[in-house]
Amino acid sequence: MVRARASRPDTRSVLPDAAISMVLSTDASSTDAAATANHAALVVVLVVVAWLIVRQLTARRLDPRSTLAWVLLAVGAAETLAYLTGAHVTARDVALLVVSAAVGGALAVVRARTMRLWRADGRVLRQGTPTTAVLWLVSIGQHLLIDTWSGDRALANVTLLAHFGFALLVQNLVLVARARELGLLVGGPDAPRVPRR
Repeated sequence: MVRARASRPDTRSVLPDAAISMVLSTDASSTDAAATANHAALVVVLVVVAWLIVRQLTARRLDPRSTLAWVLLAVGAAETLAYLTGAHVTARDVALLVVSAAVGGALAVVRARTMRLWRADGRVLRQGTPTTAVLWLVSIGQHLLIDTWSGDRALANVTLLAHFGFALLVQNLVLVARARELGLLVGGPDAPRVPRR
């Protein structure tokens, strides 16, 4: 007499499929999270760029101390160092950052020459022109191209604040030098005084 064996489901093929499904869904959710983070970073970059350009095109007091530039440079440098300690960065990536900083600095010198400087109510004021805005966009664009040439797709975003800070610092140094040449500023480097007449 032959007994029929009770059939049980074959779990050998089900378990690997379930494990693969879990891994794939985890990969998809982490990919979605990365895409969301990239979109959020892009929104932040666009907001900062818009704020920066509006600020450049608005008549403002010239700050010889470059307070905003130093703050952006410090925060950007801290973010960059924190990122670089955990990321694999090649010599090519470092070279791209150096080239971007050099180009950004050169554009900052040119940009500072496009800004108007004048005296009003005992203060030295500065205001950018449409050319200033275009040069800012060129500077930011050339920096973001790092991601195209680098093996690290996040490098340009991570270093963008440091790039802004460095570019603003160079631009402001040239503006202060121009204001001194024009006789708009007298005194030490931190003295935004206007000569009396």
